[in-house]
Amino acid sequence: MMGNPAKLQDGVPIIMKVLDLMPCKEAGGEGRKNTSNVPDCIQFATWNIGTMSGRSAEVVETLHKRKIDVCCVQETRWTGSGARVMGKGMSRYKFFWQGFKDCNAGVGLLIADR
Repeated sequence: MMGNPAKLQDGVPIIMKVLDLMPCKEAGGEGRKNTSNVPDCIQFATWNIGTMSGRSAEVVETLHKRKIDVCCVQETRWTGSGARVMGKGMSRYKFFWQGFKDCNAGVGLLIADR
């Protein structure tokens, strides 16, 4: 597990933790025999996002650049619950979220649509 500091376009510093849970060939591990269309390596991350309002394009771009397959986000600040697709082309993610009435918390899960 390692912290990857980054800055979004609006200059807000973020910390994203990338969790490497499978021994990947790219990471020097032996990997596993791939008998289906499942990738050899799945990149997981967590991100305290601060807010998703008006930032979905930036979030998707950052996840795509870092080749993240699954990302758990906190502090989404969205109300209710739901699911939607974000991004386009090869950088599409399905976003599932659960929020609160007062918009001060919330969690979400972004899953790469590949």
